[in-house]
Amino acid sequence: MQLSSATFVASSLSAIALLSCLFVLSTVYQNVQDYWTELDEQMVEVRKDLDDMWREIMHIQSNALGSVFHARRQARGAYDEGDYKEAPPPAASYPAPGGYEESAAPAHD
Repeated sequence: MQLSSATFVASSLSAIALLSCLFVLSTVYQNVQDYWTELDEQMVEVRKDLDDMWREIMHIQSNALGSVFHARRQARGAYDEGDYKEAPPPAASYPAPGGYEESAAPAHD
């Protein structure tokens, strides 16, 4: 009988250990799932924020480029209609390299 009591105690302790492991395993699995869900929600929030920032950047950039192109279109439209100003005078002319003019070159006989 003593052997059967020892077997019963060992089997009982083994069953308790097995059930404890299963409980801990399910708790750990649930915690990991909760953490995963929280990370997914945060990633969705970050993605929304990044999308909003990207749209704002594109809006600012398109407004900046739009004003440049708008000014060019207006200038082009005035040119096409003949309502344009005379071109500015050319830049001041500089002497030829070497410091002499063509007429100052020595004549060859």
